[in-house]
Amino acid sequence: MIKLGITGGIGTGKSTVLSLLKEQGVIVWSADTVVGDIYRTDSIFHIFLKKICETKGLKNVQELKTRLNNYPQVLTEIESYVHPLVYKAREDFFLENKEAKIVACEIPLLYENKLDTIFDYVLVTDVPKNVQWERCKTCKGMTLDIFTFLKTRQLDEKDKCKRASFVIKMDRPLKEVKLDVILLLNEIKSRKENRHA
Repeated sequence: MIKLGITGGIGTGKSTVLSLLKEQGVIVWSADTVVGDIYRTDSIFHIFLKKICETKGLKNVQELKTRLNNYPQVLTEIESYVHPLVYKAREDFFLENKEAKIVACEIPLLYENKLDTIFDYVLVTDVPKNVQWERCKTCKGMTLDIFTFLKTRQLDEKDKCKRASFVIKMDRPLKEVKLDVILLLNEIKSRKENRHA
């Protein structure tokens, strides 16, 4: 099984590439989806968040979200709860699909959490910084302060691109991006065949 990791800065089009890979028959997994499920359905996590809000004197989780940049240590606490659950979900995914030819995992903090070593290839999605903000500012609860805070927790996009196996520029028409995805899969297939030649 070939493991392809997908990462990139906030608002750079990781989910779009994941969808295009799925269209090409690749089995895909998203850390964001797993985290979203935890936020929506994990009752223990909700109690955990409520306690954090109480200790910070905040009315509710929504207020915590809008003021997250004021409490950077809180995000670390949240990650300490969420990350082990995401790790288990990812390992279960690998196990369930061990017979697959190729799988792709979208992980926003792939390099930051030193997860590049578990993948055969890493694809980075990239857009100019102004495009990132234009895309993100329409998200519910997003402010420039929160956007800036989240970016400080991520490796610089230039560094990610230098370390990547592949880079796809995402500020282009979708049909061009789709062609790049197809070419990328062909390249991975070619490399695999050459290794076994």
